[in-house]
Amino acid sequence: MFKDLFHNNDEWAYFDNAATSPTATSVINSEYKYYEKMRANIHRSPHELGQQATVAYENARETVAEFAGFSSPECIFTRGTTESINLLAYSFCSDWGKDDGIYVPSCEHHSNMLPWIELQQRQGVKIYWLEYDNNGLIDLDNLQDVLKSTQSISKRKLLTLAHVGNVSGIEQPLEKIAYFAKTFDCYLHVDAAQSIKYHTYPKADFVSFGAHKMYGPTGIGALCVDQKLLEKMKPWQVGGGTVDRVTIGNAVYSEGVAKFEAGTPNIAGALGFAESCNFLTDIGREKAKEYSKEIIQELNIIVKGLNCEVVNENSDCICSFISEFDAFDVASLLGSQNVAVRGGNLCAEPYVKRISKKGVVRASSGLINDEKDVKMFKVALQKSLDTLTKNSNKE
Repeated sequence: MFKDLFHNNDEWAYFDNAATSPTATSVINSEYKYYEKMRANIHRSPHELGQQATVAYENARETVAEFAGFSSPECIFTRGTTESINLLAYSFCSDWGKDDGIYVPSCEHHSNMLPWIELQQRQGVKIYWLEYDNNGLIDLDNLQDVLKSTQSISKRKLLTLAHVGNVSGIEQPLEKIAYFAKTFDCYLHVDAAQSIKYHTYPKADFVSFGAHKMYGPTGIGALCVDQKLLEKMKPWQVGGGTVDRVTIGNAVYSEGVAKFEAGTPNIAGALGFAESCNFLTDIGREKAKEYSKEIIQELNIIVKGLNCEVVNENSDCICSFISEFDAFDVASLLGSQNVAVRGGNLCAEPYVKRISKKGVVRASSGLINDEKDVKMFKVALQKSLDTLTKNSNKE
């Protein structure tokens, strides 16, 4: 239905969209236009090419910010979700210590765990690991209890979690979570890497996401920050573009997002990022979500029919499953038949090891997929499981 919007390789059934999605043709064209028509640096160029590039770059910022539910002055361009979360930890929490707390579910992607572990080791910040069920759904009673019991202990608090989990595709009840965060005077950061395609986040203090899971380019992302909090954040990388004035031994840094974007940015990537937002807006985010969900429901039926356990049957974008065989072996055999999936711990080792000793196979859908892909998946998975069964019987 949507495959003609991509430079598609028909030989593959691509079900690895949660890792990175194919790039829409219009996104590729937008980047090519920059390189062909306005290849110049931005912000301080006195010539027309530089001015055109600057206008295009700042227009891209506005588009990306609005896509997430923020305004242009609240949108910092980064290299992706991982860098956005590290920026948050190093900048906003730069002066946090033993009297401050980070609240995070232990089912998170490593990118939303490691920066906080580093912060704890570096500055003594306390981490409160939140409970969840086997689907990856946060325990709201536990969240409320932990926030309440530490209200007088933690001077400053930050709750950080993914809206949609990368393992099970579970969607967290963000409205209720945001309510608890506000009730207990806790900042809220949403990792929207898997969910930004379908949602906006006007009630969050911080939102991190990247372009490459939403049909955009790699190497470009954003951290959107409530304007009031942006003023409290310090630069974490410094250089050209971040300062208003420099003297020998001193510097006065720029206000707003400029102080976080040192050096020449990924200009073409920013333009491609904005186009990926426009691409999804034109299709309709709800329509894209429903299309992806229909594909996942078909995959769930196939997987269960082959005696595998689906981790979460209610996901809109992910069919993760557990078989009697090693997940990486299953994924590798599927790959040998041109069916692209993931297998293993999926950068969420604590969670995956809790639910499976053999890892998890993850098939994730997107606009690139169609019924032909579903059929290829079914045939390939049956063949892969048959092969592994025969090999185990020989042993």
